[in-house]
Amino acid sequence: IHYYIVCSELIVLRAEQSRAMNSQLANSDVTEFLNGDKSHHGRASNSLKTINSGDYIYKRFEGILDERLLQSPHSFHFDELQIVNAPSQLSDTFRSHLGLINSNPHLVFHGTKQSNHESIFNTGFSLSKEYWGDSDKGYIGKGIYLSPHPEYAASYIKGTPGITRYAYYEPVSVGITCKLLGCLALTRRTKQMHQKCYGQEIPSDLESHWAWVTKDGDVTAAPNQFFALEYALKLPVDVYPRFTVSLTRVTREVVWVDPNILNSENSGYTHELKQEKGISLYATSNSSKALEALKKKKNGTDYRAITAGRGGEDFVSKLRTAEIHCKVMVFCGAVDYHKQWARKFSNVEVTSSPSTMKQFATWRY
Repeated sequence: IHYYIVCSELIVLRAEQSRAMNSQLANSDVTEFLNGDKSHHGRASNSLKTINSGDYIYKRFEGILDERLLQSPHSFHFDELQIVNAPSQLSDTFRSHLGLINSNPHLVFHGTKQSNHESIFNTGFSLSKEYWGDSDKGYIGKGIYLSPHPEYAASYIKGTPGITRYAYYEPVSVGITCKLLGCLALTRRTKQMHQKCYGQEIPSDLESHWAWVTKDGDVTAAPNQFFALEYALKLPVDVYPRFTVSLTRVTREVVWVDPNILNSENSGYTHELKQEKGISLYATSNSSKALEALKKKKNGTDYRAITAGRGGEDFVSKLRTAEIHCKVMVFCGAVDYHKQWARKFSNVEVTSSPSTMKQFATWRY
C-alpha cells in the first residue's frame, strides 16, 4: 500500500514538473503569434492594439494562459491582451534566429514597471548598466529573466501600489491589476542550475540557464519543492516582446466541466462569464483536469463548480471523496432525473436555466 501511495505521488509530481516545463508553443501558435496582426507589422515605432476576446489569437492565448494560471498559488482574472507592433528590425532578427534552430519558442512572461515597456518594445531587451539600474545581477547568471508562470513574473514589478517586489509567492494584492510583457523566447542550448551563481556570465556553449524556484525565491534541484520555473537568456535578440497581458487578483474561481464545453451554446456562456471582472473561470471538457483544478485549493480563493448532467454524478462523487465540499451546480436538460442522484450530496443544486447558472457562477445566487 505504501509503495502504491509513493508511486502515485511521484506520478503526480512528474506530471506537475512536465507541465511547468512545457512552455514551448505549437507550430500553429508560433505562426499566429508572430503574424496574427499583420496590419501592425513593420511600422516605424511600436503601437499597441487591444485584441478582441472573440479573435482567434485571443482564444489561443487565453487557452495557454488558463493552463498556466492553474499552477499559480492565487486566482486571477484575465482582463486584457494587447499585441505589440515591434519595429521590423527587432522582429526580423528574432525570426532569423528562429530559423537557425530546430526548436519552437516558449511563451514566457517578464515583469517590470510599465515605464520600461515602451523602450523594450522599441529596442528590445538590454543588458546594459542603464537597463539593470538598481536590480541585482541575476541569481542564475547574467541574462534576461523570464518565466512561464505569470504570477511569479509579477514579483519583479517595482514601483506599483499593491504589488510587492520580490514577494515571489504572493506579489499581487487582491483587487490589484498587474501588467506583464508576454514574450516569445528561444532558450536554445540551456542548462538547469541547482544553486545560485550571482552575475556569472552564461558560458559560450550555452544560450540560457533555467532553474526551479521555491516559494522563497531560492533555487532548488528537488522537484517536490518548486512552485515556479525561471529562465535567464544570454542574448536579448532571443526574446521578442509581443504582448502586454493584464491580470487582476481575485478571490473567486469557477471550474466548469462539460464534455460539450466547446459547442456554440456553452462557448457563448463561457465567453460571457469571462467578462465578469470579479471571478476566474476555468472551463474544460476533461473531468480529471477539472478535479485537479479544484484540488489546488488556491490561497484565499472561494470555489464553485459547474458540471453537465452527463458524468456529473461521478464528478461530484470524486469531489467529495477528495474532501472538496464547494457548492456545485448541475447544468443540464433532464433536471428531474439528475435531482435524484444530486440528493445524495450536500451543496449540489440542479438547473436547466442559463440565468440561474450564470447567477450561481457570479456569486449572485
